[in-house]
Parts: sequence; structure tokens; C-alpha cells
Amino acid sequence: MSVTSKLKRYELILTKVENSKYPTLAGIYDYLRRFDINPSERTLQRDMEELKTDFNIDLVYDKKYRGYYIEKNTSTDTIIQFIKNMSLQANLLEFSKIRQESNDFILKEKHNLKGVEWIPVLLDAIQHQLSIELTYHKFYETKPDKYNFHPYGLKEFQGRWYAVGLVKGDARITKFGVDRIVDLVISDKKFKRDKNIDLSSFFSRMIGIIDDGGERETVVLSFTLFQANYIRTLPLHWSQKDIFTNDKEVQFEYFLLLNHELMQKIMSYGAEVKVIKPAALQTKHKEWLRNALMKYKTK
Repeated sequence: MSVTSKLKRYELILTKVENSKYPTLAGIYDYLRRFDINPSERTLQRDMEELKTDFNIDLVYDKKYRGYYIEKNTSTDTIIQFIKNMSLQANLLEFSKIRQESNDFILKEKHNLKGVEWIPVLLDAIQHQLSIELTYHKFYETKPDKYNFHPYGLKEFQGRWYAVGLVKGDARITKFGVDRIVDLVISDKKFKRDKNIDLSSFFSRMIGIIDDGGERETVVLSFTLFQANYIRTLPLHWSQKDIFTNDKEVQFEYFLLLNHELMQKIMSYGAEVKVIKPAALQTKHKEWLRNALMKYKTK
């Protein structure tokens, strides 16, 4: 039995339980059959057991509603997304091997996959709350440093994976890009998770991973009618609201941190966007545009 088929079953099981109210085992099985996947009852039950033992995703049977639900913890959403991403990657890879000409019509972005070999080790440490001795090389340092790291979860942003958690003795949430991990050793020392830390809530406040400090603010961006069509179908942030439209522009409202990655995202739209508010962000946008233009001015 291939890893690809197992990952696909994991993905479909999780999708069914997430999107349905207490589906029965028969309901999950019928959902898999819609995708021409016909596991035995024992295989299906084993998959659900492995999701618990290997990924710490607990599919709980509710006797009152006679169906299953996912008992979530702080890392559940991240791990579920990781499984779905891996399933997609595995299916595309298998398809490309079967159909050599698939490279002509499946055109994927070539992301940096350096460091992904650390992900299974990190997942194990996250699930069992084990401290990690981490050797990490920052971009701006000449040599790597060592950290006693308590991993809470994984975060993907723009094709790069980050280990997220706490460095021993520091209460701030820290992110380590897996591509810059030099060495990683799981210790036998367990750490106690801070129950007040919710990574989903932490990252929902921003675009990207950088927390520049401060509180979230209301942001209004004006896009051209052409660009607005794309913004509507692929929102910049989950808080996006369509608040104004005329024959020249569409304005969207957001509620998020004014971090570096927000500014980078705004700049990526060039002349298609204008900052309406807050005033501080508008001023910063003008400054970035002026600095960009200066690079094209001849001496």
C-alpha cells in the first residue's frame, strides 16, 4: 500500500469530519467511495487510529450524536494542513511519474524545500511536548547559535516552513525557519505548554509571521476594478470586507497588525493599490514608493 494512497485517505477522512456534523463511520466510508477509494472497514479504523498515534489528531466518537468529531488542541489545525499539503504533493508526484507528459500541464511553483527533513522530527517533539536542542544559523549572523527550544507548532508561509514555540527562558513566541536549522536533537525532557498560547489566534492577527508589536488596526486599501476581481477571490487576510465600490475603485477593509509583511504585500500590487487608512500606513507606503523610485533616478 503506497504512502500516497494512505495520505489521500487521511486527507479525505479529515475533510469529511471537519466539514460535517458528527459523520458516522458509514458516512466517512461513503465519502471516500466518491473518490473511488474503497478501503475495508478495518483499514478505515486503522487510519483513524494512526491519525491519533502518529499525528495526535483524535477522532472522537460522540455517543449522543452517534458520529465523529475532531478533538482539537493548539497544534491540530497546523498538522491537518500539513497532512493535506503532503497529500497534494504526493498525488502530483505520483501522477507525474505515471504521465510523463503531465509536466506540460501541471506547472508548480518551485519552492525552497531545504530543511523539510526536520519536519517529521519536529512533529514528534510537538506531539510529545519534548524539548529540542536546536542549532540555528540566522541570515545576519556569521555562525550558528544553539537554543533550548520548546516547539508548539509548525507554520507555512510563502513556501517556507517555520517551527514555532518558545526558547527556554523567553516568554516571546519565536519562529525558526526549517531551512536554516543546522542540527536538531530531541531531548528526553518534557516541557509544559503554556495554555494561554494559541498559535492560530496569534497568526490570525497578521499577514505572514512577523509580529512588529502593537495592536491590530483597521486598514482600508483601494484597488483598481481589475485588481479587485483577484482580491475578492483570493483575500489578503481572513478579515477582509468589501466596503465601497464605484466605477473607478473598490475599497477593502482589514483588521490586522501593521507589520513588515503587510507593507511588502501592498507594494507587490504596484500602481493597482492605494492606502486609504490609517494615515501612518499611508505615509509609510508613500515613503517606500519614493525610495523605490529613487533607485531609478540617474545621477
